[in-house]
Amino acid sequence: MSIDLSEGLLLKAFPEVSSEVEETTVSGASSTGVRRIWPLILPDGTELPVWDTAWDREGREVVMGVPEEVPEIPRPLERLLGRRRASVESVPRRRMLYMTIYLVFPNLQGWPTFKKKLSREDLLYACGPDMIDGLHDHGLVSIGTKEELLGAEGKSRLELCALLEPDREVAPVATYVVTRVVPILRSSGVLRA
Repeated sequence: MSIDLSEGLLLKAFPEVSSEVEETTVSGASSTGVRRIWPLILPDGTELPVWDTAWDREGREVVMGVPEEVPEIPRPLERLLGRRRASVESVPRRRMLYMTIYLVFPNLQGWPTFKKKLSREDLLYACGPDMIDGLHDHGLVSIGTKEELLGAEGKSRLELCALLEPDREVAPVATYVVTRVVPILRSSGVLRA
């Protein structure tokens, strides 16, 4: 069974492999954890791994995995493999998860770079309203600024974040794919712009 993210982009509904890993987390700490691999299927049938790692010490993170053999894919997508991780964290005093939303685009040399300052309109334009709306079917509760949704103060308060249902395992994976992988796929011509 597959989860249809729209435009021919699919996630296999259940992760294929779980393994223990010891690596550096997105925050720079060394940790052990359990990694699950969610296969992402592109419209042409190419399959790429999405790594979903639950760390023993702190939260969870999602990133495009690096397959043993990299298939023929556009260079900006290849350069995204293993880069631009998303941290998934618990919302204090609420039974909810959140993920900061950054868009990822290739720079002039084709390397994936973050766009951190963005509006909801930027997000809809880059990802497509159907893909963003479809995330609600997969555990997305809401998208807003950290100030609106988390009561955050300080310099990151205006960054967008997603509130996610904690019982929907696919929610962070689908949100990662739509917000960090889809802009690369659109700029590379894999998905229509």
